[in-house]
Amino acid sequence: MSQPLPLAYWCHLDVSPPPQEQPGPLGAVTDTPLLSGITTPSPGVALIWMRAGVSDVAAELDAASSDAATGWLDDPSNARAVLRDLRKGRPLRFELLTASETWTWAVSPVRRLPLLGDGAWPERRTGLPPIAFWTQRP
Repeated sequence: MSQPLPLAYWCHLDVSPPPQEQPGPLGAVTDTPLLSGITTPSPGVALIWMRAGVSDVAAELDAASSDAATGWLDDPSNARAVLRDLRKGRPLRFELLTASETWTWAVSPVRRLPLLGDGAWPERRTGLPPIAFWTQRP
């Protein structure tokens, strides 16, 4: 019987409506944070990623809105509950409304295939990755 695939956490940030690009001397430049995400094997890293993003955006809000946005993330009992839920495979989603945008952070537990860098493949004598052996001609 095969082993289940390892659990990882896909972290994604979305902004609606998308930020408008501003033309500059080097082409299109924007002052907004990079709209992307990460995939990590650790639910703790996923929560740190979310906290950092929310804190960055909340820093631009008034004090009351900022405190409301970061309050639940800074509470240790909430953090423990979130980590427990993520480990059980439950997704996490947080929305922050600003005057002109809705920022959405999402963390989704996913199963992932092992990658070459994960140490899942045996070492080769030549030091080349296994794909090199599959694609070489005799």
